[in-house]
Amino acid sequence: MTVSPSQAAGWVDTDVVLNRGDRIVVLAAGFLWGARRLGMGIGPDAALWIRVGQGAVVSMLGTGMIIDAEMGGRVRVLAAEPGVLDDTGDIDATVRRPRLRGSFAVALIRWEADLVAGLAWAAAADPELFGALASRASRPDTTPAGWHYHPRLGAAEIFHTPRESPGEIDCLTHGDVGILCRPVDVAITEDLHLSWSWKVASLPSSLAEHIEPTHDYLSVALAFDDGRDLTWMWSSELAVGTVFRCPLTYWRDRETHLVIRSGSAGLGAWTQERRTIAADIRAALAPPYPQRVTAIWLIANSTFQRGIGACRYRTLDLCRRHHWFRQGAALMKNFAGRTAAITGAGGGIGRALAVGLAAAGANLALSDINPAGLADTAALLDGADITVTTTVLDVADRDQVTVWAADTARHFGAVHLVFNNAGVAQGGSVHTNTYADYEWVLGINLWGVIHGTKAFLPYLVQAGDGHIVNVSSVFGLAAQPATSAYNTSKFAVRGFTEALRQELDLLGNGVSATCVHPGGIRTDIVRTGRVGQGFDDLFGPGGTRVVDLFDSLLLTSPDRAAKVILDGVRRNARRVLIGPDARAIDLAQRLLPTGYQRLNTSMVTGLGWLLDRLPDRLQPQAATHHTPPGETNPLATTRPTPVTARAPSYADASTHQTTSTPTVAAL
Repeated sequence: MTVSPSQAAGWVDTDVVLNRGDRIVVLAAGFLWGARRLGMGIGPDAALWIRVGQGAVVSMLGTGMIIDAEMGGRVRVLAAEPGVLDDTGDIDATVRRPRLRGSFAVALIRWEADLVAGLAWAAAADPELFGALASRASRPDTTPAGWHYHPRLGAAEIFHTPRESPGEIDCLTHGDVGILCRPVDVAITEDLHLSWSWKVASLPSSLAEHIEPTHDYLSVALAFDDGRDLTWMWSSELAVGTVFRCPLTYWRDRETHLVIRSGSAGLGAWTQERRTIAADIRAALAPPYPQRVTAIWLIANSTFQRGIGACRYRTLDLCRRHHWFRQGAALMKNFAGRTAAITGAGGGIGRALAVGLAAAGANLALSDINPAGLADTAALLDGADITVTTTVLDVADRDQVTVWAADTARHFGAVHLVFNNAGVAQGGSVHTNTYADYEWVLGINLWGVIHGTKAFLPYLVQAGDGHIVNVSSVFGLAAQPATSAYNTSKFAVRGFTEALRQELDLLGNGVSATCVHPGGIRTDIVRTGRVGQGFDDLFGPGGTRVVDLFDSLLLTSPDRAAKVILDGVRRNARRVLIGPDARAIDLAQRLLPTGYQRLNTSMVTGLGWLLDRLPDRLQPQAATHHTPPGETNPLATTRPTPVTARAPSYADASTHQTTSTPTVAAL
């Protein structure tokens, strides 16, 4: 069929009627010309719109796309320039439309067999027509998590999350247009700034962009509560400081451009920007001035001259600097509808966190190295009205964690909470520990936390509302003999998290962090940790029985620990202590900053001697009931030393499953 941009035509009905869930392929070709002699026109990727019944309006992607019917009805198509549709999907009668000539040829294809397989077959027969479409059908959506395309212009394939740099956003425009939006709600004050870095490889226009025929550009913008927006653009020729209104009809009274970069100087290199929003508003907009920022936009347009614009963005954020400490993130009192990622979710605290968050209505992305424990945790969540994914991974492997974070953000659309909980225990003296012992503990307890924080932080910033919880230990507050590797890892987690929290306070990007210091939690971390040599040397005869003594004195249940942690997140606490022993050790360290060490050595000097002389009936017994009723208690003797493995993806994950490594817990 042929579709033209006649102003009277509006939506055109096709002969195709779909049921909800049906899928079809739409192919389109042609051009709508504004000034053909000047080469000014737009293709179907910018001016063809499709709708099923009264469902959502979607814009054409390239020259071919797949339509998934969200509701039943007749397929309708419309040829119209970007920006003319109102919020209901009809043509906005208040917008003066340019006179366009030309038409689109549109074909609708319904596949009897599997659509992806059918497109692969068609692409082999005609790669020029079906190649790009088949490739798109088989790859995941890479639209940055937490962002969406502006409905006035429709979806596009301009902005992507690069797999190698999940915290960045790639932009490539060639004859198309798109506005990528991230909703926010921030009051405009004198100390509010917009900062970002961008590396612009090429500008889509070689001419000044202030008139319609050459209005192709790249910019960062803010949308305001009064319906206006202000964009900061890199111009090809206009002088820095130039202010002009958008020359396009719909946007003329809404959008203002401020040139902050000009020419080719700096192209191809990272450039840092920082704008004082209130000052730029006064310089560019007429009063009355807006009061709030409602969205951050990335804009790319190349529809007029059909040039190529290429750019990469990172560290895009609103921030305040009105004093050195910023009340960074709002209190996250409600977890319903948010997405939480948990490492070490196959048992202990990780499993209890999953159960508690599920009860609060949070969606869950769970990981663990132990598939059996993960499955047991998932089984506990069956019937909950949430989405749960599970991934088997080793937190010591950076690539695995990076892929998991990217897949989680794509699957759920946003990530709001990260619990870096996975951990292991190891005992032995510095004299007898091997380098491999230290590498094993630090790889999991410290690097696992760093990997999880670095991998997920960009997605939390994109969501604009996030919290990172890193599990340290009371052994991160006061060191103990025979646990030097564990002490090292937990002190490092504390330092890392406290530095992170201060940075987040200063940035004010809506993300916060909490360091958790559990005391003795009734998990399997002591029994399943690695016990080295040197206990008898340190504690005297019977020193190895200290492990059983510690295991028998674990005071707090995982359920109680999870409740305390979640309450700490709701309070935006900097530090969370779990258990009476944690509070006692914290107090002792405060009162005796160095004296606690002499107290420790005095206590343990005769501990092994005493245990060696106690009759069997008085010896401490290894606990065998750490796991609360209804949970399983996998007892693996050791966790293998991490090795590099294939990075998992959601092909390795499943929905409504869960687990934890038997050495996942904290002490």
